[in-house]
Parts: sequence; structure tokens; C-alpha cells
Amino acid sequence: MSASTSSAGVDRERGYSPVEGVYELHADAADAVTDLYAREELQRRRERTEAAIRRAEETCCD
Repeated sequence: MSASTSSAGVDRERGYSPVEGVYELHADAADAVTDLYAREELQRRRERTEAAIRRAEETCCD
């Protein structure tokens, strides 16, 4: 145990325990995954919309 860490595992320099740091990292990772899925879903919707527009243009007015 280092001099900057209490017996409870609290890092005095950072002001939180390593466990809290793990929870923060986990939350950040979960947010990143959620953002990734949201971006992928937006891309899929954009592709479907563009395909629908192309089909409509092909079948519509010549």
C-alpha cells in the first residue's frame, strides 16, 4: 500500500477509491458502446432512407 493510499484503498491524491475508478471506467465504456450502437443505427437508417429515395425516383417521374 502506497503512502498516498489509505487503509480503505482511497487514493488521497485523486480523492476516490480504485473501485470508484473502475465504476467510472465501466460507465465510460458503456457510454461509448451506446454511442457506437446509436451511430450504427443512424447509418443503417440513412442507408435505408437513401435506398428508398432512389427507388422512388426510379419508379416515379421520368
